[in-house]
Amino acid sequence: MKKLIVIAIKFLHIESLILKLAWIVMLHTIQYKIDKLRKSKYNLPPLISLSYVITIQKNVLLTLFQ
Repeated sequence: MKKLIVIAIKFLHIESLILKLAWIVMLHTIQYKIDKLRKSKYNLPPLISLSYVITIQKNVLLTLFQ
């Protein structure tokens, strides 16, 4: 029974690490798409993309790694 609990805890830990990695990848994808839009015909100012993405990344990472 103890082995099962240890295996379950390890699995949950690995699962949470995978979720954190998925969030980071998603945020980088958002950043890439915003940068791509900024450089395209829409000509978004760089401040919008940088401040927006940095704020999202900071908030999500703080939430994930509490």
